[in-house]
Amino acid sequence: MRKIEVLEEAQHDLIRGYFFYEGQDQGLGSYFRNQIRLDIRAIGDYFGQHRIYFGYHRALSHVFPYAIYYRDFDDIRHIIAILDMRQSPDKIQSMLKAR
Repeated sequence: MRKIEVLEEAQHDLIRGYFFYEGQDQGLGSYFRNQIRLDIRAIGDYFGQHRIYFGYHRALSHVFPYAIYYRDFDDIRHIIAILDMRQSPDKIQSMLKAR
C-alpha cells in the first residue's frame, strides 16, 4: 500500500463538498466526508487500475458523484483534486490544469 497525501487544494475540495451536503441535510456532510475518506484509502490498495483523465488517474467515489484525481510521485500517492462530476468536462479540465 502506498502512502497517501491529500494536497491542500484537494482538502479544500473535500470541505466544499462537506458544506454542500451538510446544507442539503444535517449529518449528510459528515457522511460525505467519511465516504470520500474511505474511497481515498481504497486508492492506496490499487495501483494502475484507474484510467487517466486530463493527465491524472481518476477514481470514482462509490457513493457520491465525485471523482478523486491523483498522481504518484515516488512512493507517495498525491491526491490532487476531489471534484463533483456533475460539472462540465471542460470545467473539470480547467480546474485540474490550474493545479
